[in-house]
Amino acid sequence: MKKNQAFSSYFKAQSHLLQEFPEPEDNVENYRKILKNVLNVIGISKSEAQDEDEATQAISFVDPGYNDKI
Repeated sequence: MKKNQAFSSYFKAQSHLLQEFPEPEDNVENYRKILKNVLNVIGISKSEAQDEDEATQAISFVDPGYNDKI
């Protein structure tokens, strides 16, 4: 992502989708660490990410059911 401007631009434009992805039930801390690193690489700070997240909450999100228990 760092070396290719096209990838960087794409992930920056889609950052709200990265933030909406449901957290796993296990290894949450590692997930949050990776997400933070990815957001930092594309140049979005945590405060910007929260602002974008609040702005996109009006968009309906359908849970893919990854965390559903059978």
